[in-house]
Amino acid sequence: MSRSGVEQFVVIGCGYPRPDDIHHLARRTCPGAAVVYLDDGLIVSAHARALTEPQALYHRTDLADPAAILSAIEGTRARLGGIDTTRPVGLVFGQMSLEQLTDPAPLVGGLVAALPAGHLVITHLGPTPTDPDTATAAATVYAKHRLRLRPRTHDQLTTLLTGLEVTEPGIVPATEWRPDTTHPPVTASAAC
Repeated sequence: MSRSGVEQFVVIGCGYPRPDDIHHLARRTCPGAAVVYLDDGLIVSAHARALTEPQALYHRTDLADPAAILSAIEGTRARLGGIDTTRPVGLVFGQMSLEQLTDPAPLVGGLVAALPAGHLVITHLGPTPTDPDTATAAATVYAKHRLRLRPRTHDQLTTLLTGLEVTEPGIVPATEWRPDTTHPPVTASAAC
């Protein structure tokens, strides 16, 4: 996204910090990129704030509530310039941010409508033509631990993108999205 001119990013459902997080990747092409991470996990947020460089902001917020997310984004302006909601925003829904929602359409649609044009990336567990059972098996494991996981089909993910321009190669397994041909392929059932 940063190669196409997006200089600010909001990552929803970021999880624990890891090497090559979005603020690291974005700053390779845009050194001044603003990145805000949002998660609803108390431990995730505390851990992230303790480990992250000052250029990346972490907030704990309700990931199912577009108004809470927009409020958290607006609240970043005072810190490090934060996210300027009058300029394009790269909106990234991290793994697990949408799988836990019964109907993610109001969240995705509400945020896309409220933020200026930019880019939207969704990582989501779903069946693939070559591995249709892994997503269902994962949901079963999560259910045993009283956690919600709702894999969605290609058609269900396509519906989330109604009205948006989908960039080629479209909704595909993450390993097929503009793959890095300098490394051997990895098998995965996540779609982006």
